[in-house]
Amino acid sequence: MSDFCVILDVDRKTRQPGKRSHLLGASFRTRRFIVLQREAIYFPRHLGNGDSMPRDALQGTLDLLILQTLARGTQHGYGITCYILAASDHQLRVEEGSLYPALRRMESAGLIKAEWKQSENNRRARYYQLTKRGAKHLAQEMQKWEEHTAAVKAFLEFA
Repeated sequence: MSDFCVILDVDRKTRQPGKRSHLLGASFRTRRFIVLQREAIYFPRHLGNGDSMPRDALQGTLDLLILQTLARGTQHGYGITCYILAASDHQLRVEEGSLYPALRRMESAGLIKAEWKQSENNRRARYYQLTKRGAKHLAQEMQKWEEHTAAVKAFLEFA
């Protein structure tokens, strides 16, 4: 049962750990060492492919839910809300005050496009559709989501 030595780069300005360095042979002046019995712990500044989880993760999660809903087909705002609610077994409720600003933001970013049509009950409604750029963005965001949830799962299993 030997000790493991984990070496972390330390950002001199923020004093935060950075990328993992070599396990042996690093300069003591530029590295911080953590020695533990039987376990090595690494605290990365970034997860996965170098992207840290953004502060606006909840906003990003809403975007992910909307884009995934629109990947199934064109939908109006109320239909998006109903689909998210039904698909999440009534666990995720998207309010109008969150949904429509997100739709406008994604439309201005070119991720979705919108047009006015008649709804099922003969009312005028704005229907949203995923663009090619939006589909590409959805694939990237789903990959990030998988990496972040895998990191949380690994932590929960470790703890």
